[in-house]
Amino acid sequence: RCLFRGRVQAGESRRLRLRVCTAERAYGECVATASRIMELVRGGSRYRQISVVCGNMSNYGPMIGLVFRRMGIPVYLSGTEDILNKGAIVTVLSALDAALDGLEQKAVLRYLRSVLSPISPEDCDLVENYAVIWGISGSRWTEAFENHPEGLSGIWNGYAERTLQRIEQARQLAIGPLVELRAAFRKATKLSEQVMALYEFLERIHL
Repeated sequence: RCLFRGRVQAGESRRLRLRVCTAERAYGECVATASRIMELVRGGSRYRQISVVCGNMSNYGPMIGLVFRRMGIPVYLSGTEDILNKGAIVTVLSALDAALDGLEQKAVLRYLRSVLSPISPEDCDLVENYAVIWGISGSRWTEAFENHPEGLSGIWNGYAERTLQRIEQARQLAIGPLVELRAAFRKATKLSEQVMALYEFLERIHL
């Protein structure tokens, strides 16, 4: 009620309504806050009348959920989230890194391990093992995989051939769109063309 009325005078009513909980660790603050909530509820307050405000939701959120659940306190968490931690955004950024950094091994594998990768986690493991064993990086990602999946000591048999075929199919599925994205960015002369190149890439991988 006093938000837009200039300086707010401290009063007894506010001291009764606001409580600051501090401790050496965030967990201790969450426990103290939960205990205070239980006191208020036992005194006649309702859960919906109580709000908890913290400075960093990424640090406090998990602990608040854990402590409050253990004490039987219903909680609704609301706050801002870093968009760079969202699965789709991580996939897009890692794809851009891989395509624009020359298909370096670490960048490509980071993209393949992202939440919305175009290949399954199992296929990603196979591709990653192959890439590490044979040192796949840069332009070698654009060449067909023909070596043994287990390295120089591997024995060729039906299982090895089927595994290699599976790895090669995963390579084509994952690397093709990255190569096209890289080429489109190289041809782009303005930001709008880069945006369209990225959009076409996202459609290609069915993001």
